[in-house]
Amino acid sequence: MKYFFGPKNKKNYFEGWYFKHTSEHLNIAFIPSIAVVDNEKKAYIQVISNLFSECFEFSYDDFVAETKSLNIKIENNTFTEQGLNIDLKNDNFEIKGKLTYSDFLPLKYDIMGPFKYFPKMECKHNIFSMKHFVNGKISINNQEYLFINDLGYIEGDYGVSFPEKYIWIQANIMTDVAISLSIATIPYGFINFTGVIAVLIIGSKEYRFATYNFTKIIKNTNEHIKLKKRNLTLDVFIKDSDKFALAAPKNGLMTRKVHESMKATIEVMLSKKGSVIYQGIANNASVEIG
Repeated sequence: MKYFFGPKNKKNYFEGWYFKHTSEHLNIAFIPSIAVVDNEKKAYIQVISNLFSECFEFSYDDFVAETKSLNIKIENNTFTEQGLNIDLKNDNFEIKGKLTYSDFLPLKYDIMGPFKYFPKMECKHNIFSMKHFVNGKISINNQEYLFINDLGYIEGDYGVSFPEKYIWIQANIMTDVAISLSIATIPYGFINFTGVIAVLIIGSKEYRFATYNFTKIIKNTNEHIKLKKRNLTLDVFIKDSDKFALAAPKNGLMTRKVHESMKATIEVMLSKKGSVIYQGIANNASVEIG
């Protein structure tokens, strides 16, 4: 597993990591990232929750990341496999906290499958942990929120731009079920295609639906996604909550606005040959639409 790829000699580049935490009263994600355009480099930490979103900007010199381990530092903020330390302040928010993580639940193999090795894709995706336990506290403008054996999720993206059109969904349903799903319009060379990468974990079993394993997208709306792979069918029904804006990369610049809900409700149904083998509801799902 590689945790940081870096701009190297690329003129336009972004890379970011998404650390999500869900508790009874607060769903919050911290998104450290870098953006490179020609010789201009910046670092950011975006914060999105069920209450607000905010972007904190830093000098690129404040950013450090390791390649072979999950270890990111931006000024006084650290993000590792063991947990994170947050110390953010601007005119609107003062956010401080420390969270610790249990062992990660990784995927059996890379979520991108063979697409991981395709050159010149505008965006590539990693999932570092589908689920782990979170403990600690976050203070937002002196209001404290506790995390006691709550659930977390971590992923990352790198490349040039986010897809022009996409929907992304993530949720932990109780402690034994987790889902991550993305459908996007992807330019590659002279063509565009609609691709899907999705994984549903139930207990110790992983169900994967992806373009590279010949999954068919039967339905793709903001309210209902239906995927079919051989004799398996995955239905995801979506009911959004309030959305907040996030900055997203376009040609390396963080100039695009996308919108994410951190307290959406999704219903997941997995069927085999028409018979339901799993059905569950998540009330703290993340849904991002670009």
